Amino acid sequence: MKFIYVSIFLLSMAVLCFEIFLIRFLEITEGVEVTSLVISLCLLGFSYSGVFHYLAQKFIDRISHAIFISYNCYLFSVSVILCVWVQQSIVVDTGEILWDYSLLRYLVFDFTVLSLPFFFASNAIVSILSEQKNTVSKVYAYDLVGAGCGAVLACALMEIFDIKNCLFIVCGLALLAAEASRKYYKKPFSYLLSLSTLIILTICFGLFRLEMSQYKPLSKFLFIPGSKIISQTSSPESHLTVIKNDLVPLRHAPGLNLFYNGQFPKQKGVFIDGDSFFTYEEDLNLSSKKTFDFSKQTLSYLPYYIRQNKKCDILQLGLRSSSRLQMANEKNCTSLVVIEPQRSLIELFKEHNKKIQLSSKKSNLIIKNKS
Repeated sequence: MKFIYVSIFLLSMAVLCFEIFLIRFLEITEGVEVTSLVISLCLLGFSYSGVFHYLAQKFIDRISHAIFISYNCYLFSVSVILCVWVQQSIVVDTGEILWDYSLLRYLVFDFTVLSLPFFFASNAIVSILSEQKNTVSKVYAYDLVGAGCGAVLACALMEIFDIKNCLFIVCGLALLAAEASRKYYKKPFSYLLSLSTLIILTICFGLFRLEMSQYKPLSKFLFIPGSKIISQTSSPESHLTVIKNDLVPLRHAPGLNLFYNGQFPKQKGVFIDGDSFFTYEEDLNLSSKKTFDFSKQTLSYLPYYIRQNKKCDILQLGLRSSSRLQMANEKNCTSLVVIEPQRSLIELFKEHNKKIQLSSKKSNLIIKNKS
């Protein structure tokens, strides 16, 4: 097999992985739906890469395609981390643009920076396609297969690693693509360049931190004295952050009766992607029939109060409140089915209460994943 096919396969895989990781990264840090935005950034980088390649064709021919392809792979590898790092340092509240147009320049700079990795990757891909004119169909086939494998690999990696580590794996794929292209063109390996790239990536790995926007609810919660993060869990569906505060205890009870003056159990909070928030009780014990007193004073208890003397099957959509599980358990229902699409949430509750039986037909409590 020609090494040029290996090169474009690995590069396409790295680009698709980065595109998916960038979507999850921005959803976690910025808290907005960015799928269409990242696709637009990818198309933007590929578009002005084509213009650049057309204008710089003579320059590329003079320095040789081998050097141009490998150097752009190196630049893609480094820019994946550096551009995301720079993007995190730019703090812009897009809502303020309505009355402060000067913020538009930061937004334009932000988009330009995030499109640079796609620009470098496109430079290498376009150069390979233009240089391999006789086998362009086969090159394009490896490009498509690599992209498809990249999408599968991205989902698999997010099951194992957090976003930070996933981004560095993309850098490694790009470095392998660079060396494969140099092998094909029979150019000596540039150990100095490879070593320099690895040193830069190692330094970035040590300094890079996943920092959420200061406008997200989790960031604001951490300003409260005594707040601390207990654990963080990443998955393709969500980034879960468990928090607690012993100094200023959580008192989260939506729809609570205004005349309730009883006690609250100790609560821990859970943020999904630093945005959606709910709590669960530290003393949750589903083997007990006793319900927390405050739960009976909330609107959530109304359906159970109306049918308190009748046994029934209960369906709960979403696993976002441990108190609701306790209500259903006290009701002594024939079965409780909770449909939760996020497996990480199921694992969180399973870890918190070892007596939860997952997908057990003999148990009154059945928690199922949507898939």
